[in-house]
Amino acid sequence: MLLPDVELRQFSQAFDGEIVVREIDLKINRGEFFCLLGPSGCGKTTILRAIAGFDRPYAGEIWIRGQLMNEVPPYRRPVNTVFQSYALFNHLTVRENIAFGLKLKKCPKSELEERVKGAIERVKLEKFADRHPHRLSGGQKQRVALARALINQPAVLLLDEPLGALDLKLRKEMQAELSRLHREMGLTFLMVTHDREEALALSDRIAVIQQGHLEQAGSPREIYQHPKTPFVADFIGEANLLSGFLDAERRIVSKKGAILVDRWNKDESVKKGDCIILNIRPEKIKLGAEPLADCEICFPGRIQQITYLGTHLEMIIAAIATGEIFKVRQTESEADRFSVGTLVYLGWKREDLSLFNALLN
Repeated sequence: MLLPDVELRQFSQAFDGEIVVREIDLKINRGEFFCLLGPSGCGKTTILRAIAGFDRPYAGEIWIRGQLMNEVPPYRRPVNTVFQSYALFNHLTVRENIAFGLKLKKCPKSELEERVKGAIERVKLEKFADRHPHRLSGGQKQRVALARALINQPAVLLLDEPLGALDLKLRKEMQAELSRLHREMGLTFLMVTHDREEALALSDRIAVIQQGHLEQAGSPREIYQHPKTPFVADFIGEANLLSGFLDAERRIVSKKGAILVDRWNKDESVKKGDCIILNIRPEKIKLGAEPLADCEICFPGRIQQITYLGTHLEMIIAAIATGEIFKVRQTESEADRFSVGTLVYLGWKREDLSLFNALLN
């Protein structure tokens, strides 16, 4: 059994006496593409900086490849970091930027030239090897930064919002490049991002961070389909979060009186009267012009708004009896039969719901 490449044990971080990351336990396996995901200011870059060695932990331990790293300086850790700002040397060419780390290590000239050549080819910058950074596009600069980090053959590549400065089209192209490099090199990639789609598209596993706490860690599918907290449900993709309670017949009833689940037996720890937060994804809600026979719960609503989003249509629908507002996602072909003001029936299946005890969240 392989040791994890990176392990945090009860890791906490504080600045000026204020704890900003609290007691995180996390294992990142060898060869994984792992993302730290969360909103700005949640602590994800703080975690990355501590792993890189730029900041010492306030408490807990950081292990890399089975070695305790708390007192090890950055230049002696088997990691390299790629920053959002690229951090290139403007007076050096692409080739010289990439070779910089190897020169510091006094790598033999023949080996240095061969490795630099291979790194330039790997990131497809052969035509730009003798240019200076000011003559490169944002995507080309990011490729130079990646090549400079990878040429040192780190055990772990740390990526701090590496695509944040790029426009959407270039960002998508660089996501594909990162995925290719990870697949070809087999290194452990640890990336910080606030972009949910980016994390879902690239990661083997994701850790969702909020206000310095680890909310949930798991595969993209697991986190999207089975969120453990309302924050994760709402942050990863779109969510319909509804507040309610469990009544005497074990029905989940919204605060406005709508029956959201006819009988809840999935979690026996939820007791009568417990306050509940329920989540149903917009794409899991079914619509019909007539009551939906294949759905356990079905009630009428009226379409208030339809937004065209290219690959799908997003609808805002209000339940007629109680006024709850639902966001519903449909393909264009499915939604063609509906228009603003149309009376429709909404429904869902029990297995498509996530339920949270409001007192624990």
